[in-house]
Amino acid sequence: GNLVGGLPSYVRRARKLLSDSAAGVNPLEGFTPSTPSGHTLELGSADFLRYEELGATAIAKSAFVLVAGGLGERLGYSGIKVSLPPELLTAAPYLELYVRHIAA
Repeated sequence: GNLVGGLPSYVRRARKLLSDSAAGVNPLEGFTPSTPSGHTLELGSADFLRYEELGATAIAKSAFVLVAGGLGERLGYSGIKVSLPPELLTAAPYLELYVRHIAA
């Protein structure tokens, strides 16, 4: 997609966010998070297997983004974030899937 306002708009927004952060301004002040609606899938159930098959088909149209730096401490994980498995189909680490996608 296109960045609305282009690079100048991006730079203005980044500068404002940095300035606000330095001043202790919370950009999410007043925002109330909510839990999205949905349902829980049980591992191995018919629904789970059906969605897993749909996901395996759709992965060819997926994109991957490499997360920038840091450990997964806030996630309760002692290793680097890119070693976490982002999906259950293969349970492969994020970095392995990222490299496979590039190599494909």
